[in-house]
Amino acid sequence: MLDYEHKGVTLNQPVFESINELSATIRLSRAKTYEALRSGIIPSIRIGKRFIVPREAVRKWLESCGEPKVAAA
Repeated sequence: MLDYEHKGVTLNQPVFESINELSATIRLSRAKTYEALRSGIIPSIRIGKRFIVPREAVRKWLESCGEPKVAAA
């Protein structure tokens, strides 16, 4: 479990997010969510055929959406 603080409220949540929770959060079908995971768009850890989705990585990814990409030198 992970204590996550948001707007002064601490929530006790699992460290990892299920694919169903993730697809509901980003409002994509399970198929499109898996497609985004396979392509590396959504941050995850791949173990065999299984995707492990850390909540903190998804939170940071969602917060960074819309930020301009920095070109590599």
